[in-house]
Amino acid sequence: MLGFFYEICDTEQPARDENYTDEASATRVRNAVQDWRERLNAKDAAGGLDKAMGVPAKLKNPWGVRFKPRSSASSMSMRQIRGDSVGQLVQLDCLVVSVQQVKPKVQIVTYHCETCGCEVFQSVEADTYTPPKECPSTKCKENKQSGNLHRMVRSCAFTRHEEVKVQELAEHVPAGGIPRTMTVQAEGDLTRMVKPGQSITLTGVFFPQDLPYAMRMRQQSTQKMFIEAHHFQKHKSGYSETVADEARAS
Repeated sequence: MLGFFYEICDTEQPARDENYTDEASATRVRNAVQDWRERLNAKDAAGGLDKAMGVPAKLKNPWGVRFKPRSSASSMSMRQIRGDSVGQLVQLDCLVVSVQQVKPKVQIVTYHCETCGCEVFQSVEADTYTPPKECPSTKCKENKQSGNLHRMVRSCAFTRHEEVKVQELAEHVPAGGIPRTMTVQAEGDLTRMVKPGQSITLTGVFFPQDLPYAMRMRQQSTQKMFIEAHHFQKHKSGYSETVADEARAS
Protein backbone atom coordinates (compact mmCIF):
# COMPACT_ATOMS: atom_id res chain seq x y z
CA MET A 1 0.00 0.00 0.00
CA LEU A 2 3.01 2.25 0.50
CA GLY A 3 4.82 1.07 -2.60
CA PHE A 4 4.98 4.55 -4.10
CA PHE A 5 6.78 5.96 -1.04
CA TYR A 6 9.15 2.98 -0.94
CA GLU A 7 10.17 3.64 -4.54
CA ILE A 8 10.75 7.35 -3.93
CA CYS A 9 12.83 6.71 -0.80
CA ASP A 10 14.82 4.04 -2.62
CA THR A 11 15.56 6.51 -5.42
CA GLU A 12 16.74 9.20 -2.99
CA GLN A 13 18.83 6.79 -0.92
CA PRO A 14 22.59 7.35 -1.43
CA ALA A 15 24.72 4.51 -2.74
CA ARG A 16 26.93 2.51 -0.40
CA ASP A 17 30.55 3.61 -0.21
CA GLU A 18 33.72 1.87 0.97
CA ASN A 19 33.08 2.93 4.60
CA TYR A 20 29.78 1.05 4.77
CA THR A 21 29.75 -1.70 7.42
CA ASP A 22 27.23 -4.48 8.04
CA GLU A 23 26.36 -5.04 11.68
CA ALA A 24 23.45 -7.47 11.62
CA SER A 25 23.82 -10.89 10.03
CA ALA A 26 20.46 -10.52 8.26
CA THR A 27 21.69 -7.29 6.67
CA ARG A 28 24.87 -8.98 5.48
CA VAL A 29 22.87 -11.77 3.86
CA ARG A 30 20.54 -9.28 2.17
CA ASN A 31 23.46 -7.24 0.85
CA ALA A 32 25.23 -10.35 -0.43
CA VAL A 33 22.12 -11.43 -2.34
CA GLN A 34 21.68 -7.91 -3.72
CA ASP A 35 25.31 -7.79 -4.91
CA TRP A 36 24.79 -11.14 -6.60
CA ARG A 37 21.73 -9.79 -8.43
CA GLU A 38 23.63 -6.69 -9.55
CA ARG A 39 26.44 -8.82 -10.97
CA LEU A 40 23.96 -10.92 -12.91
CA ASN A 41 22.16 -7.84 -14.23
CA ALA A 42 25.48 -6.47 -15.46
CA LYS A 43 25.98 -9.52 -17.69
CA ASP A 44 24.23 -10.36 -20.90
CA ALA A 45 20.54 -11.24 -20.53
CA ALA A 46 21.20 -14.69 -21.94
CA GLY A 47 23.51 -15.55 -19.09
CA GLY A 48 21.38 -14.55 -16.16
CA LEU A 49 18.30 -12.65 -15.12
CA ASP A 50 15.73 -10.85 -17.17
CA LYS A 51 16.66 -7.17 -17.01
CA ALA A 52 13.05 -6.09 -17.41
CA MET A 53 12.20 -7.43 -13.95
CA GLY A 54 13.31 -4.98 -11.31
CA VAL A 55 13.92 -5.91 -7.70
CA PRO A 56 11.24 -4.45 -5.37
CA ALA A 57 12.38 -1.79 -2.93
CA LYS A 58 11.21 -3.82 0.08
CA LEU A 59 13.53 -6.63 -0.93
CA LYS A 60 16.59 -4.42 -1.38
CA ASN A 61 16.37 -2.25 1.72
CA PRO A 62 16.07 -3.16 5.43
CA TRP A 63 14.12 -0.03 6.36
CA GLY A 64 10.41 0.76 6.32
CA VAL A 65 8.26 3.81 5.60
CA ARG A 66 5.96 5.27 8.24
CA PHE A 67 4.22 8.56 8.90
CA LYS A 68 4.57 10.26 12.27
CA PRO A 69 1.86 12.71 13.34
CA ARG A 70 2.59 16.40 13.66
CA SER A 71 2.88 17.87 17.13
CA SER A 72 -0.10 20.11 16.36
CA ALA A 73 -2.33 17.22 15.24
CA SER A 74 -5.43 16.66 17.36
CA SER A 75 -6.84 13.25 18.23
CA MET A 76 -10.36 12.16 17.38
CA SER A 77 -12.68 9.60 18.87
CA MET A 78 -13.47 6.30 17.20
CA ARG A 79 -17.02 7.43 16.45
CA GLN A 80 -15.71 10.34 14.39
CA ILE A 81 -14.14 8.01 11.81
CA ARG A 82 -16.41 8.06 8.76
CA GLY A 83 -16.37 6.84 5.20
CA ASP A 84 -14.38 9.87 4.04
CA SER A 85 -11.53 8.75 6.35
CA VAL A 86 -10.74 5.71 4.19
CA GLY A 87 -7.17 5.95 2.91
CA GLN A 88 -6.35 8.88 5.19
CA LEU A 89 -4.04 9.21 8.18
CA VAL A 90 -6.13 9.21 11.36
CA GLN A 91 -5.16 9.77 14.99
CA LEU A 92 -7.37 8.62 17.84
CA ASP A 93 -7.24 7.95 21.56
CA CYS A 94 -8.17 4.38 22.46
CA LEU A 95 -7.72 1.52 24.91
CA VAL A 96 -5.85 -1.68 24.04
CA VAL A 97 -8.16 -4.65 24.60
CA SER A 98 -6.19 -7.62 23.26
CA VAL A 99 -2.91 -8.34 21.50
CA GLN A 100 -2.37 -11.44 19.40
CA GLN A 101 0.83 -13.40 19.04
CA VAL A 102 3.50 -11.96 16.75
CA LYS A 103 3.73 -13.94 13.53
CA PRO A 104 5.90 -13.69 10.41
CA LYS A 105 4.26 -12.15 7.35
CA VAL A 106 5.62 -12.37 3.83
CA GLN A 107 5.95 -9.13 1.87
CA ILE A 108 7.84 -10.20 -1.26
CA VAL A 109 7.83 -13.78 -2.60
CA THR A 110 10.77 -14.75 -4.81
CA TYR A 111 10.52 -17.49 -7.43
CA HIS A 112 13.21 -19.06 -9.60
CA CYS A 113 12.35 -20.32 -13.06
CA GLU A 114 13.82 -23.75 -13.73
CA THR A 115 13.63 -23.19 -17.50
CA CYS A 116 15.23 -19.78 -18.09
CA GLY A 117 16.84 -19.14 -14.69
CA CYS A 118 14.98 -15.86 -14.20
CA GLU A 119 13.94 -14.45 -10.83
CA VAL A 120 10.27 -13.54 -10.46
CA PHE A 121 9.03 -11.30 -7.64
CA GLN A 122 5.49 -11.19 -6.28
CA SER A 123 4.39 -8.42 -3.92
CA VAL A 124 1.95 -9.54 -1.20
CA GLU A 125 -0.33 -6.90 0.31
CA ALA A 126 -3.11 -9.07 1.76
CA ASP A 127 -3.13 -12.04 4.13
CA THR A 128 -3.37 -14.52 1.26
CA TYR A 129 -1.90 -14.65 -2.24
CA THR A 130 -2.04 -16.83 -5.34
CA PRO A 131 1.34 -18.01 -6.69
CA PRO A 132 1.90 -17.56 -10.44
CA LYS A 133 1.46 -20.72 -12.47
CA GLU A 134 4.07 -20.00 -15.14
CA CYS A 135 7.11 -17.82 -15.67
CA PRO A 136 6.24 -14.34 -17.02
CA SER A 137 9.79 -13.58 -18.25
CA THR A 138 10.48 -12.43 -21.80
CA LYS A 139 12.77 -15.37 -22.49
CA CYS A 140 10.09 -17.97 -21.72
CA LYS A 141 7.53 -16.06 -23.79
CA GLU A 142 9.86 -15.86 -26.79
CA ASN A 143 10.58 -19.59 -26.57
CA LYS A 144 6.86 -20.29 -26.00
CA GLN A 145 7.55 -22.18 -22.82
CA SER A 146 5.70 -22.17 -19.52
CA GLY A 147 8.58 -22.23 -17.08
CA ASN A 148 8.15 -24.05 -13.79
CA LEU A 149 8.59 -21.65 -10.86
CA HIS A 150 10.27 -22.76 -7.65
CA ARG A 151 9.81 -20.63 -4.53
CA MET A 152 13.05 -19.45 -2.90
CA VAL A 153 12.22 -18.94 0.78
CA ARG A 154 15.72 -17.70 1.59
CA SER A 155 15.34 -14.77 -0.82
CA CYS A 156 11.83 -13.77 0.28
CA ALA A 157 11.16 -10.70 2.41
CA PHE A 158 9.39 -11.26 5.74
CA THR A 159 8.35 -8.94 8.54
CA ARG A 160 6.88 -9.25 12.02
CA HIS A 161 3.10 -8.93 12.12
CA GLU A 162 0.83 -8.36 15.10
CA GLU A 163 -2.91 -7.78 15.33
CA VAL A 164 -4.16 -5.48 18.09
CA LYS A 165 -7.75 -4.92 19.14
CA VAL A 166 -8.51 -1.43 20.47
CA GLN A 167 -11.62 0.04 22.05
CA GLU A 168 -12.82 3.60 22.43
CA LEU A 169 -12.30 5.28 25.78
CA ALA A 170 -15.08 5.43 28.37
CA GLU A 171 -15.41 9.22 28.08
CA HIS A 172 -16.10 8.87 24.35
CA VAL A 173 -19.03 6.45 24.82
CA PRO A 174 -22.44 8.17 25.05
CA ALA A 175 -24.81 7.29 27.87
CA GLY A 176 -26.35 3.88 27.25
CA GLY A 177 -24.01 3.16 24.33
CA ILE A 178 -21.75 0.18 23.66
CA PRO A 179 -18.01 0.80 23.23
CA ARG A 180 -16.84 0.33 19.66
CA THR A 181 -13.77 -1.69 18.74
CA MET A 182 -11.32 -1.54 15.85
CA THR A 183 -8.67 -3.91 14.51
CA VAL A 184 -5.13 -2.54 14.23
CA GLN A 185 -2.32 -4.22 12.30
CA ALA A 186 1.22 -3.48 13.46
CA GLU A 187 4.35 -4.56 11.62
CA GLY A 188 8.10 -4.44 12.11
CA ASP A 189 9.39 -2.56 15.15
CA LEU A 190 5.85 -1.53 16.13
CA THR A 191 5.12 -5.06 17.35
CA ARG A 192 5.26 -5.82 21.09
CA MET A 193 5.01 -2.11 21.90
CA VAL A 194 1.57 -2.08 23.54
CA LYS A 195 -0.13 -4.36 26.04
CA PRO A 196 -3.78 -4.95 26.98
CA GLY A 197 -5.13 -2.34 29.37
CA GLN A 198 -2.92 0.52 28.15
CA SER A 199 -4.38 3.81 26.95
CA ILE A 200 -2.65 4.97 23.78
CA THR A 201 -2.83 7.51 21.01
CA LEU A 202 -2.87 5.59 17.75
CA THR A 203 -1.83 7.01 14.40
CA GLY A 204 -2.39 5.00 11.24
CA VAL A 205 -4.09 4.71 7.88
CA PHE A 206 -7.73 3.61 7.74
CA PHE A 207 -7.99 0.82 5.15
CA PRO A 208 -10.52 -1.76 3.91
CA GLN A 209 -9.50 -5.40 3.68
CA ASP A 210 -11.07 -8.03 1.43
CA LEU A 211 -12.37 -11.07 3.28
CA PRO A 212 -11.93 -14.67 2.10
CA TYR A 213 -14.90 -16.33 0.47
CA ALA A 214 -15.78 -18.43 3.53
CA MET A 215 -15.85 -15.38 5.80
CA ARG A 216 -17.90 -13.45 3.24
CA MET A 217 -20.63 -16.07 3.33
CA ARG A 218 -20.56 -16.29 7.12
CA GLN A 219 -20.44 -12.56 7.90
CA GLN A 220 -22.49 -11.39 4.90
CA SER A 221 -19.83 -8.80 4.12
CA THR A 222 -17.08 -8.57 1.53
CA GLN A 223 -14.70 -6.31 3.47
CA LYS A 224 -13.69 -5.33 6.96
CA MET A 225 -12.05 -2.11 8.08
CA PHE A 226 -8.76 -1.89 9.94
CA ILE A 227 -6.05 0.63 10.79
CA GLU A 228 -2.50 0.14 9.57
CA ALA A 229 -0.44 1.37 12.52
CA HIS A 230 2.28 3.96 11.95
CA HIS A 231 2.86 5.33 15.46
CA PHE A 232 1.98 4.46 19.07
CA GLN A 233 2.06 6.98 21.93
CA LYS A 234 1.37 5.65 25.42
CA HIS A 235 -0.53 7.89 27.83
CA LYS A 236 1.31 6.43 30.85
CA SER A 237 4.75 4.83 31.00
CA GLY A 238 5.37 1.64 32.94
CA TYR A 239 7.88 1.33 35.77
CA SER A 240 10.51 -0.41 33.64
CA GLU A 241 10.20 2.23 30.91
CA THR A 242 10.52 5.06 33.45
CA VAL A 243 13.68 3.52 34.93
CA ALA A 244 15.15 3.06 31.46
CA ASP A 245 14.41 6.69 30.55
CA GLU A 246 16.02 7.96 33.77
CA ALA A 247 19.11 5.83 33.20
CA ARG A 248 19.38 7.06 29.63
CA ALA A 249 19.05 10.69 30.75
CA SER A 250 21.76 10.33 33.40
